[in-house]
Amino acid sequence: MMSSKRGKPSLQATVVGLGRAQQIFKQRGLTRQRMAQELGIDRSVVGKFLRGDKVWSQKFEAICGFLGLPWQEIAEGMGQSVDILQSDVHSARNLVRDYIIQRCGTLRIPGMAEVRNVESVYTQLQVLPGSGVYPLEAGPNLKKRGQSLSGEQVVLDHAHVYVLGLPGSGKTTLLKYLAMRCIQGTFKPELVPIFIALRDMGQLLKQHDLVTCISMVYGKICGLDSILLQTLFDAGNILLLLDGEDEIPAALAKEIALTSFHLFYKNRVVITCRTATSQGGHEQFIRATIQPFTDNQVADFSRNWFQANPEQGDAFMAWLASIKADARKSFDLVGTPLLLALLCIVFERQGDIPKLRSQIYEKAFTSILSDVNSSHIIPADAIIADKTYQEKITLLKSMARLAFDYEQKVFPASAEFLDQAGVGLEMRGGLSANDFCRQLEATYGLITQDGWSSYRFTHLSFHEYFVALSWLDEIATDADFVDLLDDAHLFNPDWYEVFLFFVEMLPLERAKAFLQVLKTRLVTYLEQQSPIAVEQIAMGRGIATHIIDLYKTHADSPPRAQNVLIPGSIEAAMIISAFCADYHYRFDPARRISRVLDVDYRFNHDLVLAHCFKCNLNEDVKQSLKVGSHYDFADALSHVWGLADLHQQNQAVDTVDDVRALFLDYVLMHPDKFSAACVQTLKSQQKNISQLSQLSQQAAISEKSRLVAEISNPAQEDHPFLGSAEYRFPTHVYDRPDIVMVLGKYYHGCTLLCDCLNPELDEEFRQEILHQLFA
Repeated sequence: MMSSKRGKPSLQATVVGLGRAQQIFKQRGLTRQRMAQELGIDRSVVGKFLRGDKVWSQKFEAICGFLGLPWQEIAEGMGQSVDILQSDVHSARNLVRDYIIQRCGTLRIPGMAEVRNVESVYTQLQVLPGSGVYPLEAGPNLKKRGQSLSGEQVVLDHAHVYVLGLPGSGKTTLLKYLAMRCIQGTFKPELVPIFIALRDMGQLLKQHDLVTCISMVYGKICGLDSILLQTLFDAGNILLLLDGEDEIPAALAKEIALTSFHLFYKNRVVITCRTATSQGGHEQFIRATIQPFTDNQVADFSRNWFQANPEQGDAFMAWLASIKADARKSFDLVGTPLLLALLCIVFERQGDIPKLRSQIYEKAFTSILSDVNSSHIIPADAIIADKTYQEKITLLKSMARLAFDYEQKVFPASAEFLDQAGVGLEMRGGLSANDFCRQLEATYGLITQDGWSSYRFTHLSFHEYFVALSWLDEIATDADFVDLLDDAHLFNPDWYEVFLFFVEMLPLERAKAFLQVLKTRLVTYLEQQSPIAVEQIAMGRGIATHIIDLYKTHADSPPRAQNVLIPGSIEAAMIISAFCADYHYRFDPARRISRVLDVDYRFNHDLVLAHCFKCNLNEDVKQSLKVGSHYDFADALSHVWGLADLHQQNQAVDTVDDVRALFLDYVLMHPDKFSAACVQTLKSQQKNISQLSQLSQQAAISEKSRLVAEISNPAQEDHPFLGSAEYRFPTHVYDRPDIVMVLGKYYHGCTLLCDCLNPELDEEFRQEILHQLFA
């Protein structure tokens, strides 16, 4: 009887599994030779595996183990349902590939001679300090909170990321980069990238939910079946990239946050939004903010821009180095891709470099509009190109001003709109409204088509700049400032950047007059709206006055704090007063006042830790620490300073969440010092606390912060032992929505005023203008 020789069982990786393996191989800097030596196998076997060929199952499993991959998940034929899903992913990726490459592969900045490959721009993110939000699921350790990471790494570490950034900071570029990396198989190859510019879906989202809108768009353009799309969403195989939450109405953004949870939960989702207009609705997301360009990124960008003229590129970099110190103190001239590109335009064409953002735009648009941009195809009847520079600026200002009040700032290409904007038939050179808008788009790229017969400005900051220019035309006397500061403008986030442009462009004396009017408007608004709101601010100011005196005089007060306060810094006093009036972040969730008034000491961290001690120490300890008849906030602050090791750690951390986590760790080490209610609450959470070690560092800190926030927020009127009313935090208005709204507007206005303080203003005026707000 003849015996048959049976071959060794073999396995091969799926397309998705192979992509994961290749990504790990590349990230770890491996070579085939090194991997073969480590595993004791032939180099050709490693090569076959990485090509997707079949290899002996024993060696297949060994290679997967070396790469840290479960072999069952990536091997072909390990389950019919898995195979079907992988087939679905493969099919969907093929369907969307061409569209993603066409939509996301390149970008154009006005003034650039050619489009740029999006992957040549590298943008960094940093977790936003003090966000106080909790992720849907714990991601890997971020190594060090606050460490700058690439956008790709942040999205790898966290499934749900809410990206904030300044105008022109590269938010859209980041999403395009992620989409391209994904479709190329080098980033999350097991997912299907779906890129959505939310502004393009504004009308659809009013009538349909998000997944239906996505199905309609990708079904029409790519042939992606709605059932297949829903299957992929349900299985968690989507990389959903939603760009420009700020470019749709706030009600729609809120609706997406509330109704799209089922889409977000299993999938990876990245949403971008401008910092100033963030509504903070996506509480289940990790917040991240786009970092300014690093010096290396600036150098790379500049080399690419001036690659046809390296000598001019060297001269540009030398100029940047010469003004770097001054620029970093005021406006970072090269911090965003948009501003750096505009600077390159100005340097390339004029050589006269401005220092303020409005001056950059002025010089850049002078360059762009004074002649025909050779990168654009000019229509045969180039009416606009023949106009004078001033005529072009006039029509752009008038169109921008009128369109700014339109929904989503999208304006119709209609004769009625242009006539109302003062761009009549004669100024259009006899062109129809639609032809005129098309020519304006083709010639300069400053507006772009947004629908069948509607347009918008290419970048929102361009739109804001031209609106600010129109405001300058409307202001004849200082009395006209009052009209700009009505509720519709002053307390509307949409107008925030317009105000910043406007004040920057005013002559210095007129800027002073405007800021005086703005200060008076805010103080008057508060007084007229509610005496309770005035009392809230006054109580915060009263506590802050006592605390500031303590910082100045107490023997244990940190020297750095004394150095800031002894000269009488109004900015530091404002930070402390604002904190005391709004400890629980109801009125200023982003703590923008503290960010705008950047002083060289972390008062917020001292105050948070002192508040935790004040609320939670037991009576015996309080008796031993109190100075007067009550153990008040000042006693708690002195106690924090006396704990040298803890205070040193407190000033070394980055966020309020970190501060609360330090406090919880201290309570667990010294339970005898704290109230029964505090200890009992923590004991009831013992199971959660014991599991903290299994979480990532960031998730553990967030959980600790949540627990401490709960135990440090008692009903103060029911607990007189917390201290006299004079030194309690004034939290009694939080159950009054009307007062919270008034104070929220007041905080918004105060932050705007602080942001408008031009560095050229003399210190005496600066202190005077701030004095009445909080300090």
